[in-house]
Amino acid sequence: MEQQSALDRFKDTPEFILLVASYLDQEDIISLQVTSRKMYSHTHPLYYRRVYLDGSSSLSNLRQAAIHARYISSLTVEEEIRGSYYSAIAEVFKIPRQDINIESVEQLNFLGRILSGIGTLESLTLEISSSGPAGTFLTTIIHSCPPLVKSLSLNINIPLDITSTLEDSREDAIAEVSAEVSGPLENRRTPLTRLTSLECLSHDWVDGEEYMSILEFLPALETINIPAIDPAHRVALRIAECCPRLKNLFQSGSSPDKRGNMALQLLQALPENTVESFSFIRVQELPSSRNLLGLDSHFLSLKNISFDPCCRVNQATVNAILFQCPELEVFKITSYAHSNFEITLQGIVKKPWASTKFKELRLVLTLYELAKLPMDFYLEEDMTPSGEKRLNKFYQQLGALRELRVLDLKVDFDKGGMYDDDEPVEYYHYSFPGMLTLEDSRRYRKGWLELLGGLENLEELRGSFNLEAMLEGFEFGQAEAYWIGENWPKLKVIELFTRRRAKKAKRKMPQMAQYLQHKLPALQVTVY
Repeated sequence: MEQQSALDRFKDTPEFILLVASYLDQEDIISLQVTSRKMYSHTHPLYYRRVYLDGSSSLSNLRQAAIHARYISSLTVEEEIRGSYYSAIAEVFKIPRQDINIESVEQLNFLGRILSGIGTLESLTLEISSSGPAGTFLTTIIHSCPPLVKSLSLNINIPLDITSTLEDSREDAIAEVSAEVSGPLENRRTPLTRLTSLECLSHDWVDGEEYMSILEFLPALETINIPAIDPAHRVALRIAECCPRLKNLFQSGSSPDKRGNMALQLLQALPENTVESFSFIRVQELPSSRNLLGLDSHFLSLKNISFDPCCRVNQATVNAILFQCPELEVFKITSYAHSNFEITLQGIVKKPWASTKFKELRLVLTLYELAKLPMDFYLEEDMTPSGEKRLNKFYQQLGALRELRVLDLKVDFDKGGMYDDDEPVEYYHYSFPGMLTLEDSRRYRKGWLELLGGLENLEELRGSFNLEAMLEGFEFGQAEAYWIGENWPKLKVIELFTRRRAKKAKRKMPQMAQYLQHKLPALQVTVY
């Protein structure tokens, strides 16, 4: 067998080539590359030892720089292209893993030291799998955060296969990390003066003492995910003391504090009328509760209230929100499979609503009296004066919301029969009588659509009309389609409902949809 020359053996050892080439200047590397294709492919990454990117850099250049990022020793990125370059890095190095798995205190400290060294970091989102306490994670990350961080989101999941905890500091848990970087972190000395948003999602309760230990470093906090802490009163007072700018409160659906005790304590501890936004996923208000979820202390400042989705909220709470919040812009109540509440149309029209500034309104209402009308309904005999009066009040109130962009109205009913084709679809399934019908006394048509003419900014109309189940006198026809096209010029989405085997409705729908989309080219008509 013929023995290879030293040059041939050199060409077959890419690691040795890179080692030698790394000491060469750019011109010498080019001279080396022209000796063979193999040499070129091995040394090509060294082109990226010194990289300068500006506005003229193409997407291809950005991607190549990202691919060879590990070879870069000097990198200059102009501000105008910085975001595009970081996007290219994120795309190239996308790793198919769900989260970070933390199995020991050493690993957590190592993560903290990595974070503390990223001096330009402004926004941090971490998803961590561990059986360790959420408070320990949160305090470690807070003590590690570099000073420019503005937003911190930490999601802690329990791993499916729990083989260790934070107290399990096995010798091999982090064998490749030296004690210098995995040892205990120093406590923070200066506050995070730019951190305005803090979110810590966990399925477990948080230790109150650990949580209070970090509050002095969060003076600029404006938005917070409400922690599950019991007892809550002392912690709530400490939050109010250390975070004077706090105005946006959010409680996740994963929180074990389903009754919202910590939320109640915090709302009461904060200065009156300072909270602007309150969101509580899957809130479960007790039927006997009279505290209005603690929101009454902030009725004059609240702009956004969301129960999306909602397990249970009392009629008294909803009424108080609508009647006493003059600055309210967003109010969302939605239901899901485990919801158990009834908000009546009769209840919410007892008084005028305090706010006309709504931009988004989502409600689930029970119609009661209107739902009991017979199928052989006769407009003049069966529509009671009280029912007609309530509808009139409701539609007048909606029509006064001139800034409204999203309107989602659903009728609460027994959903079991809706999935059986043999079950009749009553008119009140997904239907508000006369809402999308024009008044015509000569044809005995009752309608309130014209009362909604003030909704010139409306972009989405969802869950409000059942095309197939309308009784005579409440039908949606060509005149209504024309009116919508003329009066709601910004409408982008409208939802209509039919029975799955409603052939008549299917014949009507294409014509109406075609007209509406011709009048409003951007309109999306969704038929259920």
